[in-house]
Amino acid sequence: MNQVVSVYFSPTHTCKRTVQAFCKGTGLPVQEYDLTCPSGREVPVVLPEDALVVLCAPVYGGHTVKLFMNELQKVHGNGQPAVIISVYGNRHCDLALLDLYTAAVSCGLRPFAWGLFIGEHSFTSRIQTGRPNEEDLNTAVEFGKECVQKYTEESVLKEEDIPQRPVDYGMIGMHGQRLGHLTPNRPVPADNCVQCGICASVCPLGLINPKDSNDIQENCMKCGACVKACPHQAMCFPQEDFRIVQEDCIQEFGSDEHVPEYYISVA
Repeated sequence: MNQVVSVYFSPTHTCKRTVQAFCKGTGLPVQEYDLTCPSGREVPVVLPEDALVVLCAPVYGGHTVKLFMNELQKVHGNGQPAVIISVYGNRHCDLALLDLYTAAVSCGLRPFAWGLFIGEHSFTSRIQTGRPNEEDLNTAVEFGKECVQKYTEESVLKEEDIPQRPVDYGMIGMHGQRLGHLTPNRPVPADNCVQCGICASVCPLGLINPKDSNDIQENCMKCGACVKACPHQAMCFPQEDFRIVQEDCIQEFGSDEHVPEYYISVA
């Protein structure tokens, strides 16, 4: 391994910060592919033969975000060692890490390590505010360092090495029922919006008109990018259903204590 190629999806920068800290820990030159916004997905992902490949994405509804999974189908490896990292908003990863493992293998990569990190929840900054924090990022740096030190040609993950559990439909199902029927199912700019266009520039689906933030197409994925990027705190989800979901999340798992975890297969 002479370089690192990171491939990630990070609307609110929790994955970006985590994977950049990991890459720093490796001490190797880094090539980034940020697949968050449409422009980033126009650039083909190239995987050199001597690269360590890192795949990192957030957990949405107990799975790896579907858009990122679809993009990984375009990635083609040739047995390069890979690390998979899921970032979750304090509830659980459920099947997200398994999704990344399956995708990495399908891409022709050879996963040998996984990481689970915590990020501020996409629905509200009241859950794990400011995470990943300095301690989280230091753990990511150490993870990267250990991956380079411990990797051997025989290092490989098996499916049974991947943390997983059935999706918590008791919570996720309730979210789906509420959020799936919101009208409109998208954010709304408040009266203090100055039409700066920042929200449009960070939308992963390109749904927001850069010249008029009131013009937002349907099919919002509720990633929170526009809400958290707005310098005037003018973008929000004012719907009552969304507010109830936020409060339910805070009550159900908002105060739980979670710390990063990682595992490296050592043959």
